[in-house]
Amino acid sequence: MTNRVTILTSNKYRPAKWSGGSTTELFIIPVTAVYKKLDFDFRLSTATIEVETSVFTPLDAISRTLMVLEGRMRLVHEGRHTAELSKNQVDRFDGSWKTTSFGTCTDFNIMTKDSTKGDQVGFSVKKDQHRDYLLEEAWDWFFIYAHAGSVDISLVGENHQLNKEDLLVIEHPENSSARITGLKTVTLFCATSSFSSIHSSFSFYETKNPLMKTEIWNTFFPRLNPFLTISLVSE
Repeated sequence: MTNRVTILTSNKYRPAKWSGGSTTELFIIPVTAVYKKLDFDFRLSTATIEVETSVFTPLDAISRTLMVLEGRMRLVHEGRHTAELSKNQVDRFDGSWKTTSFGTCTDFNIMTKDSTKGDQVGFSVKKDQHRDYLLEEAWDWFFIYAHAGSVDISLVGENHQLNKEDLLVIEHPENSSARITGLKTVTLFCATSSFSSIHSSFSFYETKNPLMKTEIWNTFFPRLNPFLTISLVSE
């Protein structure tokens, strides 16, 4: 059995404008889902926030994980918590919360629904350096998105090159290792997602520090819960 690999380029994405900037849908499951109908299981996207203050659209029954790629922002969740985010930092929140953002930035978004869970974390891959990332059969999907630069991905003897804004997609990955080698200093997002056979509501890992170091999330969460979406970012 070999990994089923597809590479999507930017002409396959769905860009759109919103009152505070722009958003680009990278991937959605099922592929027939429509974001405005909220009939998806999970959705990957990037977005730019170009106004200093923005109120997020309420998204009932949607779990959100947001990472800053460039710039800085402060997310205020009324009656919940406040997160100060700079590059590679993550906040996790319920889409139904009343959320206001302050500051301009570019971010990476994972939205999940019902039994699909999500999270994201970051690491660095610089030119001529490499890092091995273990794939697991428990995942239904594995993604690598090149935000900038270029990278070589070696998977079970097959090599795939990603350039800026390319998205590598693997459906039902086998237990194996992906060797990620920077051809140029590259910003990467690797994501995994699985569907639980048992319906469960959105829940948080409680911590006094909502901005835990990305290295901690990288080592802790994949072992805690196989039904996660994990994104990894390089400098």
